Amino acid sequence: MLNRLLNSLPKHIDALSKKWTHEILASEHMNNYKKLSKEQLEDRAKKVYENLIDWIEKGAENVNAEKYFEHVGVERLNEGFPLIEVYYAIYLTKKVLLKNLNELIESEPDKIFAKQVEDMTILSNFFDLGNFYLIRGYIREAYKRIYDTKKISPDELNKIIYQGDLYKEEIDDDFIWRHV
Repeated sequence: MLNRLLNSLPKHIDALSKKWTHEILASEHMNNYKKLSKEQLEDRAKKVYENLIDWIEKGAENVNAEKYFEHVGVERLNEGFPLIEVYYAIYLTKKVLLKNLNELIESEPDKIFAKQVEDMTILSNFFDLGNFYLIRGYIREAYKRIYDTKKISPDELNKIIYQGDLYKEEIDDDFIWRHV
């Protein structure tokens, strides 16, 4: 099925991008994305789907996804997008793809599998939406704490935005605090 999806997906990127744009514009959570034109939104969706194709074709290695999404994260921060909206935009990209999987698959056995994927998507949405609301609650509470104290120490910042063991590069704390 993955090969059929790879063969079919490039023909449907425009339609999927338009559906994603519709989801963005209809969402109550995407105020900053709504400031972009439809063309800009569609272009962003196309890039994600094109990178998905490229990622699968190159063996679905984490390093390729890591490079792409870290780059997008830096871009969105520099553009002033809140993290929670960026996360929700990716969630909607996945939702649109999985919701339209049957249209992308042409053979009947694969359509049965696509229906099973659709059913699994319902379960997946619980955790994706859980992540969205978890991040939103976390950020709101962090913002409230910073606002209440009118200050933030390096230790407090590390508690709120901890890089964790998943972040392999060393960060120069002195550099960060000289620029805050």
